Amino acid sequence: MDVIRLIMESYDPIRTLPVFSDRELRRLDMPVLFIDGEVDLIVDAKRSAQRPSGVLPSTVLHLLPDSGYVVADAIGYIVPFLMAPVV
Repeated sequence: MDVIRLIMESYDPIRTLPVFSDRELRRLDMPVLFIDGEVDLIVDAKRSAQRPSGVLPSTVLHLLPDSGYVVADAIGYIVPFLMAPVV
């Protein structure tokens, strides 16, 4: 509980998350992995996922049901993504 208390006392939430333009997203020349929980209380995960997948067709997208903004098993998606050959 002391650790949680310290985090909450020191946490300064981002009031406005950065939003990249389609032009800025198109400049990305590497594979993109998007992971979020469908029950994210901070951002609209479904809407957020539409941006990269609409602009960057090679986006690997994982919207996880019954998960919020903390995706505890994200490593199960990250490692295979990093190990996949780039085409």
